[in-house]
Amino acid sequence: MSCSLFNPLAVRSWVRSIRCGPLVARASQIPGNNIDQQRVMPCRYQSTLLPFHHAFPVNDLDAARHFYGTVLGCEEGRSSNKWIDFSLFGHQIVAHHSKVHPYVDHLNPVDGDEVPVPHFGVVLEWKQFEKFSERLVSYDVKFIIEPHIRFPGLTGEQYTMFFKDPAGNNLEFKALRHPEQLFQKFTTKEQELPKE
Repeated sequence: MSCSLFNPLAVRSWVRSIRCGPLVARASQIPGNNIDQQRVMPCRYQSTLLPFHHAFPVNDLDAARHFYGTVLGCEEGRSSNKWIDFSLFGHQIVAHHSKVHPYVDHLNPVDGDEVPVPHFGVVLEWKQFEKFSERLVSYDVKFIIEPHIRFPGLTGEQYTMFFKDPAGNNLEFKALRHPEQLFQKFTTKEQELPKE
């Protein structure tokens, strides 16, 4: 997947359409927004929204460096012998070394899938999702939930996929067919999971 597929003008228009006005920044003004570098680093592009920051535990920094850097294609930033910064599609994520994984997966039903919680990820453009999922398949990433379309024909129709990093952290990447529906209200009725 190449980040040259990212269209800042389209996203800028989309951001305005969901009334994020004060948070909008011109992608061309962000240092490092370089198409040649984006071709090399598939996970690297700048969003027109301010980037989020997410820190999470890993039990092996070398495994995290390979997974996030090589498999996902994230550019590595600062690091120490205890943590590593990565750019995940322009957002800052930090893998912190920890001997204990503090999370126990909770499964929540969403459109027929049992979604693992907690999880994190990025909302991509439609074609970006397709290219990125192809990249993951090429690296033999084991999916918890295979790439597929959720809510077909409904508000919020989206591609989605879930997988774990080597430390067991859950990641979800998605792409909406109509990005302007990201925060549109829509209530679904989910079946209850069987009680244990």
